[in-house]
Amino acid sequence: MSARKDAFYGNRSKRPPRPAFNGKAIPQTLRDLPRWVGWHFKWDGGRGKWTKVLRDPNTDCRQNAKSNDPATWSDFGTACQAANAAYDRRPNSIDGLGFVFNGDGIFGLDIDGCRNPETGELSELAQTIVATFGTYSEISPSGMGIKLFGRGTLPEGKGRKVNLPDGQHELELYDRGRYFTVTGQTVDGTPTEVNECRTALAALMAEHFPAAQPDSPPKKKQSRRTATAKASAGQSLSDQQIIDYIRRKHSALWEGSTDGHGGDDSRADLALCNLIAFFAGPDRERIDGLFRQSGLMREKWNRTDYSGWTIDKALEGRTEYYGNRQERNGQSEPRASISSTTQSSDDAPKVGVEIILDFFRAHYKPIFRRKNRIVCKDGSELSRHDVCDSGPLAIIAKLSLASDAPTVQGKFVATDKLPTFFRKWAPFAWGEMYSKLPDEDHADLSIESAEMAAEEFRRLIREAMLSQVVLGEIITGGDSTGQTHTERRSVIDWCYRFAKCGPWRSIRSYKCWCKLRMSSGGELTLHVAVRPELFSQLKADKRLCDINANRFTARCERYGIGSVSREDRPHGLTAVVLDSALVADLIAGLAPEPDDTPDPSTVKREEPTAETFRQVVSANYPNVEEFGRF
Repeated sequence: MSARKDAFYGNRSKRPPRPAFNGKAIPQTLRDLPRWVGWHFKWDGGRGKWTKVLRDPNTDCRQNAKSNDPATWSDFGTACQAANAAYDRRPNSIDGLGFVFNGDGIFGLDIDGCRNPETGELSELAQTIVATFGTYSEISPSGMGIKLFGRGTLPEGKGRKVNLPDGQHELELYDRGRYFTVTGQTVDGTPTEVNECRTALAALMAEHFPAAQPDSPPKKKQSRRTATAKASAGQSLSDQQIIDYIRRKHSALWEGSTDGHGGDDSRADLALCNLIAFFAGPDRERIDGLFRQSGLMREKWNRTDYSGWTIDKALEGRTEYYGNRQERNGQSEPRASISSTTQSSDDAPKVGVEIILDFFRAHYKPIFRRKNRIVCKDGSELSRHDVCDSGPLAIIAKLSLASDAPTVQGKFVATDKLPTFFRKWAPFAWGEMYSKLPDEDHADLSIESAEMAAEEFRRLIREAMLSQVVLGEIITGGDSTGQTHTERRSVIDWCYRFAKCGPWRSIRSYKCWCKLRMSSGGELTLHVAVRPELFSQLKADKRLCDINANRFTARCERYGIGSVSREDRPHGLTAVVLDSALVADLIAGLAPEPDDTPDPSTVKREEPTAETFRQVVSANYPNVEEFGRF
């Protein structure tokens, strides 16, 4: 879960606000279908966040509803009346309506983490998807994501949640057995109807859902070796011993926390099942029973398609269990694993993605995230491709100790396959590391890191202010015809040219203002004020163009770039007045103006005659009549 979303859903003392609802904007196609339910926020202590609980409109939202039980759904009108009655009865009893997908050709796509709730701006990925699908889209209750409703059918079981490697976006795609909250708060510029999206849907699934598994996968035929290995597995520990171990070493996960897995419930479920399967063996009923005693247990687990798929995934290809490992190693206790820094006392070795994640954090020392990159302690910036395409020998060696490392005949680590193993799991480790980092404005920076971040931000501002722009002036000729004279100068150069003492003067339509101010000593100083919209006008670096006004102001003040003047605002607008030292530095880099004034030593001077003097006096003093003496 991102820091922003964690603040929205993860604070028990602050109940999420009830989202605005605009029923008139919901397409008639959806309103005509009797698949509506109510929902309300409820604190889930085991998972440590606010969750959404379905309510049955047919009971005035007094009882729970189920996404797989049509008897608990209603038509749109009944759902609206029931929600209003429930809200009047007890405001916290209902927070909105939801639409259930039933496999009849309508699907829902949820893009989480794609929208800035303050500015309404969508990420590039979301903009591309919205434009490609061309169907009804609306804002999610948190304001941080959007939902699309379209016509199309998913291959059986392909509906799934996917965390993209960029660490920012999460996609959920369903056409049956699930529901979406509905707000009616449409995304600007999107269609008002549920349209056909089969081509776009197929392209999206091919790109982002290639590994999705059927909800009820066919049973794989086991080899004799695998069957023999599983037969002796998991027989030496009781259920209570397994629970005690997990509570001792993985208490947060057992109690229901998903923080160690990016706030992703499904990833946390699979991680716990992997742990249980190692100690309990391939006994599906035993794994299910142990999972139900954990804090991760929720209504979704009762769906056999979901719980069955998760257990199958935990058992897929597994040949090593607690029991047969002890027999092979001749140990009474599992051997300890080695982490990226120190020897661990954990009984069970870490999986590959955990080892890679430990290495990334220790080796790169990440501080904060900036867009889709990570800024490290030494000031360097890393993209996902920089660290995931290939791994150094140190991490490859550590991966040989992973519990899920590739093996030969189930006994020996296949070292030649470890580089491929690294490339498979490194993007997941990157996403986990990225999601846990604060953004630049909320990072706790050391003095050294703050100086490097400030210098980088100053460089971006400098490059933007030195951007060349063309401005024109209309010059009237002698025959009353006007000609436009254009000049190309940098923004700071135009400020230097336009500035005068007095009020702020704008640089034409650009969000930039300038003026001169005289000090007590008679020295003139140039003052420049800007708003963040200026950088989009200049097509400056994307990191400046994407920043909103509040963050721009906070970052300028944090790094000493400038501050907001509350009293002297240009044209009544709040703008950042750039630091005088930065402005002086920018001016110092300007090219000198050509000097058209001739050198006095080279000018030929003519002595005035009596006649020329008389003409001057006559022109300036017409009442003077005594010229004879001249």
